[in-house]
This record gives sequence, structure tokens and C-alpha cells, in this order.
Amino acid sequence: MSKYPGFMASRRNYDVAQGIDSDGRRRSGVLESSWRAGGASSAELAALAEFAQNPTLQVVEASAVQEFGRDHEPPADAIIHFAGEDPQLGPVLRYTVVKRKKSHRG
Repeated sequence: MSKYPGFMASRRNYDVAQGIDSDGRRRSGVLESSWRAGGASSAELAALAEFAQNPTLQVVEASAVQEFGRDHEPPADAIIHFAGEDPQLGPVLRYTVVKRKKSHRG
């Protein structure tokens, strides 16, 4: 953001896919990125709740995560939205986690 002084985005979103390829190697990729005002993802709502609870906050990092398969555990501080079986996709875990908070004073 330092390259764009004065620019403000209420949301910077990067959709990232991660998994194992057919040779057993871990792979990651950015599917789509968007910088836009608005939206109502669970991560954005969690960040807004943090700002409402603490007016000194300047930065909040929150992530909405969707994982497929049986071997996933959410972090202890996650807000779990769904943990169950999708008839077409199989096991799905969806959660939101707030990662970083920074106030006026650091």
C-alpha cells in the first residue's frame, strides 16, 4: 500500500488454494485478488467487530478459511461456521480467524 499514498481499501482479498499434487508435492496458488470497498465476508465482519470493540485499532487482519477433507483442525480461536459433510464435496470446514490487531499506540 505504500505505493498508493492516500488510498484506502476496506478490504484486500486474496483467494488462495492449497493442496497436494499428483506427485505428492504441496502446491499453493493465488486464484484471484481484489481490492474493493464493501463486501460482507465473515472475515470482514469479524474485523468490523474488532474495530467496534476497540476504537484505538488501526489494523486488523482476519481470514475466512474453507478446507476440504477429513484431516483439518481449526485454530483454537477460530469462529467456526460449518464443520460437516457436504453431499457433493465431502467433508468441509469453514471458519474465520482474526490474526493481527494493531492500535494507534502500536
